[in-house]
Amino acid sequence: MKGNFTKILVFIIFSVFVILFKLGFHELWKDEWQAYFVARDMSIAPMLNFLNYEGHPSLWYIILKAGALLEFGIRSDLIIQITHYFIVLLFYYIFFFKIRLPLWLKVLFLLSYFFCFEYAIVNRAYIILGLLGYLIIYNIQNHNSESWLVSMALFLLCQTEVYGVFIGGALLIYLLIYSSTTSKFINDYKKSIVAYIAGIIVFVITVFPRGHQQEFSRAYIGNNLDWNVIFNSFQGDLANVFFPGLISDTSSLGYSIYGLIISIAVLVILFYLFRNNRAILWSLGFMILSMIMFHAFIFKGGLRNWGVIFIYFSMMLALIEDVKFDNSRFNIVLSILLIFPILHNFKAIHFDYLYPFSNGKAAGEFLKENVPDAVPIIGLNQFETSSAIGYSGRPFYEMNEGKSYTYFRWLDKVYVPTEEELQLFAKYKNVGGVIVVSNEPIDKFRYPKCQLWKTFNEKSLKREDFYIYTLSLK
Repeated sequence: MKGNFTKILVFIIFSVFVILFKLGFHELWKDEWQAYFVARDMSIAPMLNFLNYEGHPSLWYIILKAGALLEFGIRSDLIIQITHYFIVLLFYYIFFFKIRLPLWLKVLFLLSYFFCFEYAIVNRAYIILGLLGYLIIYNIQNHNSESWLVSMALFLLCQTEVYGVFIGGALLIYLLIYSSTTSKFINDYKKSIVAYIAGIIVFVITVFPRGHQQEFSRAYIGNNLDWNVIFNSFQGDLANVFFPGLISDTSSLGYSIYGLIISIAVLVILFYLFRNNRAILWSLGFMILSMIMFHAFIFKGGLRNWGVIFIYFSMMLALIEDVKFDNSRFNIVLSILLIFPILHNFKAIHFDYLYPFSNGKAAGEFLKENVPDAVPIIGLNQFETSSAIGYSGRPFYEMNEGKSYTYFRWLDKVYVPTEEELQLFAKYKNVGGVIVVSNEPIDKFRYPKCQLWKTFNEKSLKREDFYIYTLSLK
């Protein structure tokens, strides 16, 4: 009874903290708004067809579309935050009450950067990977891995992120090794295998790039075999994940000898922890190799992408024998991999408490309060204006075709209008002037009549700045 009370209390503390911090201190940035705008402002068929530009499968967008039905009378940012929070709650519930892991270890994981800040406070689809992955782990722990829930979760994993495809494949490898023979594996897990293959097919249809190869080459790496890119990915997926803050960000500065040594040390520690479980070693090895190859040759990614390995690592811990956690040496070695993710989480929360995550909220609220609805707002770089659009509660205009927009296509080229075009647009709209929003100071020689009205360039985690100008016809 006492253990259950403690577990419930810890669950409540984490759950309350996350929602209070999300609503009280976290400002949404462009990636969080982009997914919502695509889901809200497109009907189902065009949205699904659009996702090859997004590079993400459909599950998160479908969930957001359902949430958007509540928008009448509720602010868009609240819908995004609350919709995401319900998924976080489900994940925390399964993790706390259904998964067999020591409570102290669960607490340490929930204090880590990926379990708390990056995947629970920031509103992206990655938390769904944890939810579906642990749903499968729960069924494996309870010897119910042939359940239809496992098949469903494997299919949905593939509709969450490309990393869900890797997680699904890695878990099937675990079940294959765990089975006594290949024929037994195929016979026992026919539904799961079919569901996973179907999930991959739907994923490819939804996400695989369609269109001009030159366009998509700007979004994906397409590197040839090169040790430098492999080393960068190797360090990012290992050293940056398990020792964030100890070394520099690999996506910005590249690998170092120091970082590679730490990455090798991570592999050694992982091997030590799971050395007696062949199924876990093969499964985790497949997951790490898939991540490294993907980030080396297709998409470089950053810490939030690399961190999926941390989630999968925690899943594998849930599959080892409970007796391991009574071994003090094992627990000490395990704790080495948790110290820096926990410290990095405190650092991120402290930063987001002191400074805005994005300046988009301040800029958007300023526009909402001070710009009449009849006055057009023009975004000079539509890729960088999503958060200001979201908090202003109105679309901006782009000047390539003079149309209003909320979402954007990542592969579109930015069209930079002349000042004369902006003035012509104001005349077309029959107004005395327009508002121009830029993510950086504009060229005064190109726009001599534009007057700086307000600047929003406070220190922020995502470095999203906004410069608001007025352009009058007088």
